[in-house]
Amino acid sequence: MDSTNTTRPKTAEDVAALVGQAQAGGQPVTVIGGGHGPWSRGPEEGVRIDLSALDRIDVAGPLVSVGGGATWGVVADELAQHGLAISSGDTRSVGVGGLTLGGGIGWMVRAWGLAADQLVGAQIVTATGGIVETSATEHPELFWALHGGGGNLGIVTRFDFQAHALPGIAYGE
Repeated sequence: MDSTNTTRPKTAEDVAALVGQAQAGGQPVTVIGGGHGPWSRGPEEGVRIDLSALDRIDVAGPLVSVGGGATWGVVADELAQHGLAISSGDTRSVGVGGLTLGGGIGWMVRAWGLAADQLVGAQIVTATGGIVETSATEHPELFWALHGGGGNLGIVTRFDFQAHALPGIAYGE
């Protein structure tokens, strides 16, 4: 019997409250970002936090804020409307969180590096339920650890990226 409690929070504050409740109850927490991968089914018990409702994309010039539940296909579509791109996954259904926190090899890696190389900030819910903003100047050690350190540092509810101008893509058959 699966007694996992799957929740779909809409804000970082919702995520923080869920983490706090799970911690108080001694329950394990599993996080789903893009919706696929080895953890998408979750544990037999505990709280499973599905970030799919945190999928907002805000473009402010080359600075792009992406919710922790977004997928790269949706991000690419939004950025294309602005003539921008981020080195991201090569499959539309790949989650922004998993790919970025694992380093992030994508189509533009030779030009711009990994997805994590374009990360300029993040919002993280810690294991104690706190919300932390991190960048090269705010909590720099945590920010550095996000660059390929995996998802064990907290729950990233927002990624801030430096996007690049992409006037077009050429391909051949």
